[in-house]
Amino acid sequence: MDTLSQVRGAFQHFRLILASERLQRFLESSVFVRLLVVVYSVGFTIFSAVRYFGLQTFAWDMGVYNQAIYTTVFGGKLLYYTADLPANTSGSLLGVHFSPILLALTPFYLPYPSPVTLLAIQAVALGLGALPLYYYAVDKLQERRTPAVFSVAYLLSPMIVGINWFDFHPEAFLPAALLGALYFSSKRKWLAYFVCILIALASIETASIIVAALGSYLLWEERHNIAKMRLGLIARSSVLRASVTTVLLSAAWLHVALTTIRAFNPINVFYFGGTHLYWRVLGARTVLEVPVRVLTDPGAAISALAVDWWVKIVYIVVLFAPLLFLPFRSLPITLLTVPWLGVALFSNYQPFYFWFNQYPSFVAPFIFVGAVQGLAKLGPCGKHLRFSPNGLKRYLTVASLVAFAAATPVIPWFLGFPFPPPYQVFSAGSHESSIRELITLVPPNASVLTQSNIFPLVSSRVDAYVVPTVSFFPPGTSFNATFDQWLNASDYVLLDPVTDQISSLLTLHRLRIVAVHGLFAQVQDIMLFRKSYTGFPVRYEPRIVALDWKTLELLNTRLVSDPKSISGNVLYHDTVSTSPFWDSTQVWLPAGSFEAVLRVRTDSNFAGSLIRVNLTTYSVTVLSSPIGDQQTGFNYKFSVTSAVENVSSMMFNSTSDLSNSYRDFAISFRADGLQSFSFSGHALTNLTGIYLDRILVEQRGTSS
Repeated sequence: MDTLSQVRGAFQHFRLILASERLQRFLESSVFVRLLVVVYSVGFTIFSAVRYFGLQTFAWDMGVYNQAIYTTVFGGKLLYYTADLPANTSGSLLGVHFSPILLALTPFYLPYPSPVTLLAIQAVALGLGALPLYYYAVDKLQERRTPAVFSVAYLLSPMIVGINWFDFHPEAFLPAALLGALYFSSKRKWLAYFVCILIALASIETASIIVAALGSYLLWEERHNIAKMRLGLIARSSVLRASVTTVLLSAAWLHVALTTIRAFNPINVFYFGGTHLYWRVLGARTVLEVPVRVLTDPGAAISALAVDWWVKIVYIVVLFAPLLFLPFRSLPITLLTVPWLGVALFSNYQPFYFWFNQYPSFVAPFIFVGAVQGLAKLGPCGKHLRFSPNGLKRYLTVASLVAFAAATPVIPWFLGFPFPPPYQVFSAGSHESSIRELITLVPPNASVLTQSNIFPLVSSRVDAYVVPTVSFFPPGTSFNATFDQWLNASDYVLLDPVTDQISSLLTLHRLRIVAVHGLFAQVQDIMLFRKSYTGFPVRYEPRIVALDWKTLELLNTRLVSDPKSISGNVLYHDTVSTSPFWDSTQVWLPAGSFEAVLRVRTDSNFAGSLIRVNLTTYSVTVLSSPIGDQQTGFNYKFSVTSAVENVSSMMFNSTSDLSNSYRDFAISFRADGLQSFSFSGHALTNLTGIYLDRILVEQRGTSS
């Protein structure tokens, strides 16, 4: 009873602390918001860095932006990168996006030239958006507690977390810049306003449309004063001058941006070249054709909206529900989301209407400001609906926490979806650390080709290439020709079939055709090839696969515990009948010689035919499906397929008493690197029960 009283007393004391006036003042102060920004920035820097070292960032776009900035600082080339060379022959990122803000990042990049630096900058840039949102809400709501809640909602938002989740993008500067512009315009601080506008414009060329819409919104807000100015009742306002300047500046900036992009890449597929990737159903070949097609072909527009209609509805809900749909009470500012939402919702390209990427940066600032304005306008309606200020804060907090848990990738990631966190990323001997060790065998000035999720780790060099599975191939170019060209240009080739089977199989096939690289190092599945190398690998750890009760399929078998086994639990086939024993999934193996060792025992003394093992060999190939046509060019989708190539059967006999100990039965075979294997067993006797501990498949030599 004394313990229970102590617990109750401690709980009451904790409640008093939470209710204390000093704590309440702190939780609604700008100091608290600044602290949240620091915690967010540090936390997501670490989070993003772990994903980078854990092979969960990609060439498109982490590697692309890092290589572009690295080659600018150290390679003497202006934002040069290689991943899109077929469709951007200049190699400059300015042929794809007009993002001069990347040049402004070079002083911060120079001391530590790494993707981690860019990820840290991105986390800070996104976190800073909470500050202008807080100050804007304080001005609009004339109190501090709800603005603090809005800041928390911003930092927990699926939109903001989603931008941080997916690699690095210059669009990450948009939320803070546009929120800052809205706040400073409300305070009539025009110098700070235009600094924010320039940062937004410099992030990416499409920001020009968004910023022009913002200028138009300011004009709309000033409409009553404009009417008075025309009547001569008041002097011309600074808001009018600033809004007109914003629209004109945006138009000029867009012209310069598109002119620059065309100069570096006249066939830019998003603006000039034409591709069926984004708006195939609508019939628009470029983003500039989208509004025209929507207005001139309503049937196609409806069909385009119907593509993934339920995903698009979920997308809208995820954008607005965490803020209780308050932005819809302030339509003028919320309408600024229409330019991007129109492009996205009329598209058939899923990343445009998904929130685990950079695209919500175009709408997030207006949704949050719209929520603040919507709350400020709630007024009598809020009282009628019995929404007290404290109740609204609670609803906003709960909605933000639910959205963070259910609609951001953070919680699912920790639970292992879509892929598990690399908990052992910095542990010696882990898969990730083995890849980093093999990268150290590649000289800093050497050229290297690798798969998308490894490319960011080698992208700090001019001659780094990626398997072009995402590249666009205009007329006159082809996947195979580009791939062979990059292979011939690469001193080293690094592959990891565990994390990217498609790229590895494609590369192994082309390596066999080009035939200029030899195996330089191998650690389990991970392979490093070097041009003209013919010796024994300088680093070699054979591929070993253990198939046991965790991975084998049980057929007419049950699982039993056996202290004599290595695995603990074993497969047991009783004496009911001769019948299938087990089966296995396909196991891909690198080129070389292998031995599969089965550990088997019986439950009685038996001599005679015991089991038959079928070793099935599959040829593994990658199928490509073109998307596009001969006039515009192609993207490709890839899938892996396998076909039975050979089945070999081996019969194993018992010639001694196996009831007290396990015996090893071995099968020797070879793999060519483009094959997978399965092992199935059949019990040949019903005179004794049979135990299978495991099948250990071990590489005995390489193909060289």
